[in-house]
Amino acid sequence: MRFGLIFSLIIAIVAVLFALQNPQTMDVNLLFFETRGSTALVLMVTFALGIMVGLLSTLPKQLQARRKLKKLQRQIGSESKSSPGSSRPFAVLRRPPPLMPGAPIAVVAPASAPRTAATYEQGLAQLTETYEVRRAWRPGSERGYLSAPDADRVDALHRAIEDPDIRAIFCVRGGYGCLRLLHRIDWALARQHPTLLVGYSDVTALHLAFYTKARWTGLSGPVVTEWAEADPATLDSFQAWCRGTPSDLTGNFDAGLTPLASGTVSGPLLGGNLSVLSRLIGTPFAHLEHAGVLDAVAGVILGTFTTGELDPDKPTLFLDDVFDDYLGTRSYPVVRGLPYGHHLPRCSLPMGAPVQLRATAEETSLTAQSPVVDS
Repeated sequence: MRFGLIFSLIIAIVAVLFALQNPQTMDVNLLFFETRGSTALVLMVTFALGIMVGLLSTLPKQLQARRKLKKLQRQIGSESKSSPGSSRPFAVLRRPPPLMPGAPIAVVAPASAPRTAATYEQGLAQLTETYEVRRAWRPGSERGYLSAPDADRVDALHRAIEDPDIRAIFCVRGGYGCLRLLHRIDWALARQHPTLLVGYSDVTALHLAFYTKARWTGLSGPVVTEWAEADPATLDSFQAWCRGTPSDLTGNFDAGLTPLASGTVSGPLLGGNLSVLSRLIGTPFAHLEHAGVLDAVAGVILGTFTTGELDPDKPTLFLDDVFDDYLGTRSYPVVRGLPYGHHLPRCSLPMGAPVQLRATAEETSLTAQSPVVDS
């Protein structure tokens, strides 16, 4: 502000000096208008008129930009709520349409191929009883532990996204390979066609990338190879989210959340497989605490973890010890015991959708604040 005032004064002084040092007069003719005036005054008036015309020419674009900004602000206001203690709203989300029985879907394999052909065929058959499978991955193009070369896998993903009839993209399984696709995905295409992405484990990489790059919400739910053996609680949790029904994320499961640190917060639910999440940080030495992630979140929810066989003759730290070391003294709520991991039954999680985490002496709960689909 002070610099602008000083600059304006300098321009004014220069203009006055120019007028005093150039007292000559000149004839001015414009169409039928004729007059005579100071050369300096004529030049300054012409310069001022040029500035005004330039400013007026940009006025339509400025008004259009202002209208877009107001529209975006209204969208943010309707899409989100502010987190406690923060005035920053959630990002505007691109929610896919609801996924109802009989809807057309695509089945892709962005990571590894099925461990056995039987589990895939049985799961695909079970999936076909609920939805219309328009596109489905077929064996024959495997490359090592990958279901197909990178270019083929990302092409299948693109074709599913750009198909206007496809209501959801189901992943065959996790394994490994989704990280190899992130730099190949057409994010502009994704922003134009939000589609419900279903999967977990290695699909964590896709869920987080689509949220970051395209503002998709997704569903961390059962992969195709699990559908033949999925229990009612797992399927009910998944289908409730597909219908757009916000609910208690643990309502259908015989499991209780245990608080490690208390508090109540709201925010977008992000995460998934911890191993994949760690690799997304960016370096081979990255650690969630060292990378600052644990200082930036509003809360932490721990699912179930698999451990190898312990040698009774060797000293070790148990999971409870590790959780206490890194999370027990946090200023935000931390809970464990969410029925989510590499097992069944398992609850489905709405990636990117706002949820509320409550960990108090009276109640420990994780509830949805809005649907994952555009209901």
